[in-house]
This record gives sequence, structure tokens and C-alpha cells, in this order.
Amino acid sequence: MSLLPPTSTFAEQVEVLFTVVRGRGLALGALDRELLGRWSQDGIPLQVVARGLLRAAERARWNGPAGATPRSLRACRPEVDAEIEAWKLRTVGGGEDDGV
Repeated sequence: MSLLPPTSTFAEQVEVLFTVVRGRGLALGALDRELLGRWSQDGIPLQVVARGLLRAAERARWNGPAGATPRSLRACRPEVDAEIEAWKLRTVGGGEDDGV
């Protein structure tokens, strides 16, 4: 359960999730805010971004030293982009019969 009000923005929700993934607070920089704005503007669901952030955290823990976490949203971009592509395949024409 989130402590954010139901009226919280996509950006606020992603920021809180990223803080949880990192295990500590972080002020997002201008490039991270730009990326976050792009995800929001493109209508990417929070769940898709969340899966990408969790995968990025998993990668950081697997490949980095003990306690490693992603340092920025940009560091999570490859995993989030992969989740976005998978989501697009599932939702845009995914499973439709093209009549062949």
C-alpha cells in the first residue's frame, strides 16, 4: 500500500518506487526528470516502468559489489526500454489475427 494520495502524479509514483528500489533517497537530476517526463507523456503504465526498475536493480545487485543499486533512472533505461517494448508488443496488435 502506498502512502501517496490517489491524486499523486505518475512522476511522484515513479520517484517513490525508485527510492524504494534504491533503498535510500535521491534527488533526480535534469536528465532523469526529462526521461521521466517522456515516459509520462508517452502514456507508459507505472507497472511497466516498475518492472524495468526492478530488473535494473536486480542487474546492479548481480553485477556490482554488495549492496549495489542503480544510481539514476538513466541507469535503468535499458531494462525499462525492454519492458516498454514488450508492453507495446502485447498491447499494440499483440494477439490479433491478421486474417491470414
